[in-house]
Amino acid sequence: MTDYISLGSLFLQFLPMKKILYLTLVVISTPFFLISPAYTYAANDPIQQSWSYTMPLPYLISSHASFSSSGRLSVIGGSAVTGKSKFDIKTSIPANDGDLGNWTTTSLVPNALIWHKIVLNGDDLYILGGREENPGSAGGDVSKVYRGELDENGAIISWQILTQMPGDRSLGGAVIVGNRIYYAGGFDGSTRHSEIFYSDINPDGTLGSWKISPIPLPYVLQGFGMVSKGNYIFIIGGESNGTSQPDVYSSLVNPDGSLNPW
Repeated sequence: MTDYISLGSLFLQFLPMKKILYLTLVVISTPFFLISPAYTYAANDPIQQSWSYTMPLPYLISSHASFSSSGRLSVIGGSAVTGKSKFDIKTSIPANDGDLGNWTTTSLVPNALIWHKIVLNGDDLYILGGREENPGSAGGDVSKVYRGELDENGAIISWQILTQMPGDRSLGGAVIVGNRIYYAGGFDGSTRHSEIFYSDINPDGTLGSWKISPIPLPYVLQGFGMVSKGNYIFIIGGESNGTSQPDVYSSLVNPDGSLNPW
């Protein structure tokens, strides 16, 4: 079973740093792992216990994405210097006490990205959108979607280019509900958005055509938390036109994939 949170907003009042941006929070069974630009921390219960410092990444990193699979913790992309985004997927194996082993490069992504979203569906990992900023890249926010096939050790062994989203996006949110992927909100390099895109996941892991939900987010939003529980999607906080938001919204997903009002 794989559990992950790719942009954590929970437990922030208990974190060891006073101010953090573009971190990821990942859950592997009971340990929680916080991956920030310079540090990596672990806690079995981040509410009742303090965070402990564990094996850091070999370089400064932020604006990345993280996931867990087959008992391994992996970090995809990110950057600490403009124009030097990472292609690497760095992976570490946690011990029973939550300490991380050395980080190793287990794969490379097709394009170096920041501000991208990832979702897992069984042995498939999907990367949605993000920003390409390295010299020679497309430059700017992108609509690209990639599917990575995970092996039994949680390493990605192949990549496939899938149907692009209807618009360029970064800093949005993404979840899977049933056999559909949802991508909400985000930024296209000049404008914040409230649209929600969704697509069916085919039996072979490819995606169908993207649809735009007639029910958008309550307002334009970027940098927010987006999680699913059963047939519900939850939107948590975020930034709207320069103002951080405290709001939490939920929407029930209908059997046909459409959304109910937030």
